[in-house]
Amino acid sequence: MSDEYGFFSDTKKELESYLSNRLLLFKMQAANKFARTIAKMIVVMLLILFFFASLLFLSITAGYFFSTLTGSFTYGFGIVTGVYLIFFLFMLVYRKKMDKSIANLIIKTLLKKDE
Repeated sequence: MSDEYGFFSDTKKELESYLSNRLLLFKMQAANKFARTIAKMIVVMLLILFFFASLLFLSITAGYFFSTLTGSFTYGFGIVTGVYLIFFLFMLVYRKKMDKSIANLIIKTLLKKDE
């Protein structure tokens, strides 16, 4: 009878140790995935910031360029505004398709196995 008690006692300790190690592994994997995701988000935000800063200066430059061609600041910057309106309308028309694509990309990134 004491052998059975010792067996169950040892098995219980092994099971507790195993579950504790599995929980620790899960926590470490979750922390790793979270840290990688946050790092990627920060990098993407910085890239977006630099892109929009560049786009702002490029737009101002294009506005002045078209102003010299047309001879009017109104027409020059109006052309640049027209281009942005076309992009806005394009995004408005295809927003559902873009939403699905972006959602799928985020899901893929989150579920991707890191190696």
